[in-house]
Order: sequence, then C-alpha cells, then structure tokens
Amino acid sequence: MPLILQECVEEDADQIAEVLYAAFAEDVWGRIMFPQRPPPDVDTPTKRHYRRLISSEPSVFLVKAVDTETHQMVGVARWELNLKTKSDAEWDAKMAREWDEGTNTTATDFLIASVVEKDREFMGATPHLLGLGLLYVHPDHQRKGAGRMLAEWGLDMADKKAIPCWLQATPQGAGLYRKLGFEDVGNMDIDMSNFGGKGVYRYVCMIRPTKDS
Repeated sequence: MPLILQECVEEDADQIAEVLYAAFAEDVWGRIMFPQRPPPDVDTPTKRHYRRLISSEPSVFLVKAVDTETHQMVGVARWELNLKTKSDAEWDAKMAREWDEGTNTTATDFLIASVVEKDREFMGATPHLLGLGLLYVHPDHQRKGAGRMLAEWGLDMADKKAIPCWLQATPQGAGLYRKLGFEDVGNMDIDMSNFGGKGVYRYVCMIRPTKDS
C-alpha cells in the first residue's frame, strides 16, 4: 500500500468525514460523542466545516494520506500555524461548532471547550507555534505508516520555521508522538460517566521543542 501525502481540497470533505467517523467508532470516547453516524450521502455540518477550513483559513493545513493503488484517503491531519497572539474573541470563536444529527452534543461541546482551554493555556503563551488539531487514520489502514507520515509533515514545517509544536494526544496516539520528539507537559482527563460512559479518558498534552533547542 504505497502512500503519498497531499493537501486536502474542498472535494475531500466526504472522505474526511468517512475517516473521522470510522476512527471514532473504534474509540470508547469517540463512540460516546458520536453514537450515530449520518448517512454518507448527506451534506452534514462536519463536511461544511472542513470545506470552510480548506477554502478560507490560510493558517490551517489539512493534509491527507492517500493509497496510491486505490486512490482512497486513509488518514487526515489538521495543522494550524499560530504566528500571533489570539484575541479573546478568536478563542471564543473556536468553540462555536454545529454538529451532525445524532451527535452527543453535551459531550462534544464539553470536549471542544476543554481543548480550547488547554490550547489557550499553552498556545497563548507561545504564539509562534504549530498546533496539531487532529490526526486520524482509518482503522482498516492503521499501523501502516500513515500516522507517522501525517505527523512528520507538520514537524518538517515546524523545523523549517524553527518553531515548537503542540498537541493533545489520545491514549492511542501518545506513544507515536513521544517517538517523534514530543514531551509530556500535562493531561486533560474526561470523566466519561458524566456523558453516559464509564471510566476516565486521558488526553496527553505534549510539546515538541524547536529542533535546535
């Protein structure tokens, strides 16, 4: 399965949604947030959200891993370049999301608010930074190198600009990021019992220092 990386275009929104929902279905917290999956032929808020990011957010880079034999997207990452301190209004705008029908919006709204709070804590203090907002690989194509390729795409950009990287890793992804030079700087715990589940889901807050630091 030879893979290549390409920047996403608006027409990729359907496949982005497919990868995300497939990945969420394999994750205990993802299943709580997204218990129902919209029909694939429906133009959902998720698809419109990613078309907007691709078309009108120059600081956001959506990158896809593509199987060159099937021409299918097998993974996607969203990197955001932060070169200035955000205003309060800009941080608040990050929490405004319209969700697909069937979403557990109590859970997703809580997650977005928690993520933005952590982003604001770390990224607000270091405006010259590259943030990884998401990285998902379709379950059928995991452990075949797509995740590493998508992560290294951003790290190459960060090294060229001599800036650090920031992310909040899922339990499944933290090990890969540590191998790529990220360091643990905190945690974000989700008590899933508040949203119909059981146990605690821990995101790991991680920073990769500038390459020469």
